[in-house]
Amino acid sequence: MGQTAYSANPYAAAQRATLSGRALEREVLTRAALRIEAADEGVPGGASALAQALDGNRRLWAALATDIAASTNSCPDALKAQLLSLASFVERHTPRVMAGEAGREILVTINRNLAAGLAALERQAA
Repeated sequence: MGQTAYSANPYAAAQRATLSGRALEREVLTRAALRIEAADEGVPGGASALAQALDGNRRLWAALATDIAASTNSCPDALKAQLLSLASFVERHTPRVMAGEAGREILVTINRNLAAGLAALERQAA
């Protein structure tokens, strides 16, 4: 996710610096979902905010896909395949949302569900 999302809020930047691993991934996915959800196309600048939020989410998923596909990634192969499938869906669906041909809700749901899964893994590890 782009640095600009955190640069406007020094507390958020400091908080991000203290997060690692799953907690950081969970936080970034949640923030991306919130940005998509909060963008109101009915207000001045809303369409631009939505486009920026969607592009940020697409870039986030591209980065996740790169990490998942890396030979050093220790996730089980079945999980890698599922996550790469989601990344591919996000890549295909995002332009459709930007063009007004599809809804954004599924992107928010995907991010929130993955963030919830990461939170559950954190609780199990604690």
